[in-house]
Amino acid sequence: MAAHTASSQRIRALLPALSLLLLFMAHCGKADTDGVLGVGGGSDVAASTVAVVAASGGDTSSHGVGGAGASSEASSASGGTPSCDPPNTELVGDHCVPSCSVAGGNTCTDANATLCDGLPSLLAYDCPVCCARPPSPPIGPASFHIVHQDFPDAWDSILALSNANPYALIASQNRPPSVPSSQWAQNITTTYGVKDGVTVSFAGGEDMAAFIHAVLQKGVDGPMRVMIDELRSDTKDAIYACAATMASKYPQWAGRWGVYLVHGNNVGYPNLNTDPTPAIDALLNAGATIAAELYAKRSEYCAAGGTAALRDAWLASFYRGGEGAFPQGRFRWLAERKASLGSTSQLSMLFGVTDTYMTGVGPAVFLDRMFYVWRAKSGYPSLLLPGNGGPGAWKWQDQSPTSRDAAFAESFDHYVVQGQA
Repeated sequence: MAAHTASSQRIRALLPALSLLLLFMAHCGKADTDGVLGVGGGSDVAASTVAVVAASGGDTSSHGVGGAGASSEASSASGGTPSCDPPNTELVGDHCVPSCSVAGGNTCTDANATLCDGLPSLLAYDCPVCCARPPSPPIGPASFHIVHQDFPDAWDSILALSNANPYALIASQNRPPSVPSSQWAQNITTTYGVKDGVTVSFAGGEDMAAFIHAVLQKGVDGPMRVMIDELRSDTKDAIYACAATMASKYPQWAGRWGVYLVHGNNVGYPNLNTDPTPAIDALLNAGATIAAELYAKRSEYCAAGGTAALRDAWLASFYRGGEGAFPQGRFRWLAERKASLGSTSQLSMLFGVTDTYMTGVGPAVFLDRMFYVWRAKSGYPSLLLPGNGGPGAWKWQDQSPTSRDAAFAESFDHYVVQGQA
């Protein structure tokens, strides 16, 4: 009964607009049933449909209605009453109006929601705003392998890794031609992003959120994830505003966007979560992915002790924080914060792979050691498995030798894909 009453109220709300529509069509000399619901031909079809949708509180930029059952079964001007087909169509004034699904829609929402932003609004008797949203890729595990697209020889092994394991996403500001959308994470900064080849500037966190929404609204034609580079002390306020906006205005994208968390030996994550803009809490409450930049230097690892055990303990403390040479809150604090908030956010990590971090002889050995210590001593070995996407890396660019990406891919296959210790 409540559903019938709500439907009747929507139908009554449409009556004045439909009456005006019929007068408009009679004045323009159109056939009474030609294009009334956006189905027939004629140059006034879109304009007449817009008039009805606007009266119902819909998007006035819409283009009419498609789908089965969208046309009227009879003309009001003929003096007869149309024969509708409930619940597929219902009588609204003198015409049969389809349901959202019959009109070709797959999403019904209110006028203040953002699910149908930028999409044609379909006229429906049972829905304030009806639209057909493009399919979206499923939300799954991900790691982020940041590349410079101008140096493909530096990351050809990473591309092969991604082709075999699509959760290993190639991350960049612009999608490389060799990378399908289903294997790409789009990187943006806190001041700009690139959409359809055009650089879009952000005045603040709200603009950043609107950009993320617009990019993800592309569905399978857009990136799998949008990642903000990066959360640090001077971007904390903007990212807090972005996360708050994503949670309140665009909650449908939880799990499809996130941030990189700044690197450095002195970084303490609690410092990025202080009032009045606790950015990490805002991200966790919004379901954002947080990828920690854990860029250890080989030279510092080697200087940490005379035995492998001492060096590995240093690296484990570097990852975890709250102990040893790194007493400040780091990944362990982040994981505990996520648990305390009951957050659904994915936590991930990236290893540094440039010459800055791979100093000295045999960088491939240190690459492998980073995987091993995370698996054996970080306290979070499951994050290294396919169910979480494994570790990402920064950055595959014009570095030498180009075999370094092959060494990383080999360790990724051993520890992540095969799950070996």
